[in-house]
Amino acid sequence: MADVVIAPGTHLYFNFKDGFCVGNRVLIAGVTGASKFEINFNTAEYKALHINPRQQESRVVMNSDVGGKWGEEEAVEWPYKWGEEFKVAVHCLDGEYQVMIVMGGDTHSYAQRVPACDVLNMQIEGDVNIKEIQITN
Repeated sequence: MADVVIAPGTHLYFNFKDGFCVGNRVLIAGVTGASKFEINFNTAEYKALHINPRQQESRVVMNSDVGGKWGEEEAVEWPYKWGEEFKVAVHCLDGEYQVMIVMGGDTHSYAQRVPACDVLNMQIEGDVNIKEIQITN
Protein backbone atom coordinates (compact mmCIF):
# COMPACT_ATOMS: atom_id res chain seq x y z
CA MET A 1 0.00 0.00 0.00
CA ALA A 2 1.22 3.50 -0.80
CA ASP A 3 -0.10 6.85 0.42
CA VAL A 4 0.22 9.44 -2.32
CA VAL A 5 -1.03 13.01 -2.65
CA ILE A 6 -1.39 14.47 -6.14
CA ALA A 7 -1.93 18.18 -6.64
CA PRO A 8 -4.10 19.23 -9.61
CA GLY A 9 -2.13 19.30 -12.84
CA THR A 10 0.48 16.77 -11.73
CA HIS A 11 0.93 13.15 -12.74
CA LEU A 12 1.39 9.82 -10.99
CA TYR A 13 2.89 6.84 -12.78
CA PHE A 14 3.15 3.37 -11.32
CA ASN A 15 4.97 0.65 -13.26
CA PHE A 16 3.71 -2.92 -12.94
CA LYS A 17 6.60 -5.39 -12.64
CA ASP A 18 4.94 -8.18 -14.64
CA GLY A 19 2.01 -6.38 -16.26
CA PHE A 20 -1.52 -5.99 -14.94
CA CYS A 21 -2.61 -9.59 -15.43
CA VAL A 22 -5.45 -11.88 -14.38
CA GLY A 23 -5.90 -11.75 -10.63
CA ASN A 24 -4.33 -8.30 -10.18
CA ARG A 25 -6.37 -5.63 -8.42
CA VAL A 26 -5.91 -1.90 -7.84
CA LEU A 27 -7.84 0.18 -5.32
CA ILE A 28 -7.60 3.96 -5.59
CA ALA A 29 -9.03 6.21 -2.88
CA GLY A 30 -9.01 9.98 -2.88
CA VAL A 31 -10.91 13.24 -2.94
CA THR A 32 -12.43 14.65 -6.12
CA GLY A 33 -11.54 18.08 -7.43
CA ALA A 34 -13.85 20.54 -9.17
CA SER A 35 -13.29 19.16 -12.68
CA LYS A 36 -12.35 15.80 -14.15
CA PHE A 37 -9.43 13.45 -13.75
CA GLU A 38 -8.35 10.21 -15.38
CA ILE A 39 -6.91 6.84 -14.50
CA ASN A 40 -5.13 5.11 -17.38
CA PHE A 41 -3.79 1.59 -17.67
CA ASN A 42 -1.18 1.86 -20.43
CA THR A 43 0.72 -0.53 -22.67
CA ALA A 44 3.84 0.61 -24.50
CA GLU A 45 1.61 2.02 -27.26
CA TYR A 46 -2.01 2.15 -26.09
CA LYS A 47 -4.38 3.15 -23.33
CA ALA A 48 -5.78 -0.28 -22.58
CA LEU A 49 -8.26 1.12 -20.05
CA HIS A 50 -9.10 4.82 -19.66
CA ILE A 51 -11.30 5.69 -16.66
CA ASN A 52 -12.46 9.31 -16.74
CA PRO A 53 -14.67 10.49 -13.83
CA ARG A 54 -16.53 13.66 -14.77
CA GLN A 55 -18.00 15.22 -11.64
CA GLN A 56 -19.86 17.95 -13.53
CA GLU A 57 -21.62 15.32 -15.69
CA SER A 58 -22.21 12.85 -12.82
CA ARG A 59 -20.75 10.02 -14.88
CA VAL A 60 -17.53 8.14 -15.43
CA VAL A 61 -16.49 7.25 -18.97
CA MET A 62 -14.42 4.18 -19.79
CA ASN A 63 -12.71 3.62 -23.13
CA SER A 64 -9.54 2.39 -24.85
CA ASP A 65 -7.22 4.22 -27.24
CA VAL A 66 -5.76 1.63 -29.62
CA GLY A 67 -3.59 2.82 -32.47
CA GLY A 68 -4.59 6.45 -31.95
CA LYS A 69 -8.30 5.63 -32.25
CA TRP A 70 -10.73 5.73 -29.37
CA GLY A 71 -13.26 2.92 -29.18
CA GLU A 72 -16.86 3.13 -28.11
CA GLU A 73 -17.34 4.84 -24.76
CA GLU A 74 -18.98 3.04 -21.89
CA ALA A 75 -20.39 5.23 -19.13
CA VAL A 76 -21.80 4.61 -15.67
CA GLU A 77 -23.00 6.89 -12.90
CA TRP A 78 -20.39 8.83 -10.90
CA PRO A 79 -22.16 9.70 -7.63
CA TYR A 80 -19.40 11.85 -6.14
CA LYS A 81 -19.34 15.66 -6.09
CA TRP A 82 -16.46 18.09 -5.69
CA GLY A 83 -14.55 17.54 -2.47
CA GLU A 84 -16.05 14.12 -1.70
CA GLU A 85 -14.02 11.04 -0.92
CA PHE A 86 -14.22 8.23 -3.47
CA LYS A 87 -12.95 4.72 -4.09
CA VAL A 88 -12.43 3.00 -7.42
CA ALA A 89 -11.35 -0.62 -7.71
CA VAL A 90 -10.17 -2.35 -10.90
CA HIS A 91 -9.86 -6.12 -10.92
CA CYS A 92 -8.32 -7.90 -13.91
CA LEU A 93 -10.15 -11.06 -14.93
CA ASP A 94 -9.82 -13.30 -17.98
CA GLY A 95 -10.87 -11.09 -20.92
CA GLU A 96 -12.35 -8.26 -18.86
CA TYR A 97 -11.79 -5.68 -16.18
CA GLN A 98 -14.24 -5.43 -13.31
CA VAL A 99 -14.52 -1.73 -12.42
CA MET A 100 -16.24 -0.87 -9.14
CA ILE A 101 -16.99 2.83 -8.79
CA VAL A 102 -18.80 2.73 -5.46
CA MET A 103 -17.37 0.37 -2.89
CA GLY A 104 -19.93 -2.26 -2.11
CA GLY A 105 -22.00 -1.24 -5.14
CA ASP A 106 -22.40 -2.60 -8.62
CA THR A 107 -19.46 -3.63 -10.76
CA HIS A 108 -19.10 -2.68 -14.42
CA SER A 109 -17.59 -5.29 -16.75
CA TYR A 110 -15.29 -3.71 -19.35
CA ALA A 111 -14.09 -6.08 -22.09
CA GLN A 112 -10.34 -5.96 -22.64
CA ARG A 113 -9.54 -4.50 -26.05
CA VAL A 114 -5.83 -5.27 -25.77
CA PRO A 115 -4.22 -8.07 -23.72
CA ALA A 116 -4.14 -7.13 -20.05
CA CYS A 117 -0.64 -8.56 -19.50
CA ASP A 118 0.62 -5.96 -22.00
CA VAL A 119 -0.30 -3.21 -19.51
CA LEU A 120 2.96 -1.76 -18.18
CA ASN A 121 1.82 1.11 -15.98
CA MET A 122 -1.00 3.01 -14.36
CA GLN A 123 -1.20 6.78 -14.74
CA ILE A 124 -3.39 9.16 -12.73
CA GLU A 125 -3.69 12.82 -13.64
CA GLY A 126 -6.06 15.74 -13.35
CA ASP A 127 -8.00 17.43 -10.60
CA VAL A 128 -7.77 14.85 -7.82
CA ASN A 129 -6.16 14.31 -4.43
CA ILE A 130 -5.11 10.66 -4.10
CA LYS A 131 -5.07 9.42 -0.51
CA GLU A 132 -4.35 5.73 -0.99
CA ILE A 133 -3.39 3.19 -3.63
CA GLN A 134 -3.49 -0.55 -2.95
CA ILE A 135 -2.14 -3.01 -5.50
CA THR A 136 -2.61 -6.75 -5.05
CA ASN A 137 -1.73 -9.69 -7.23
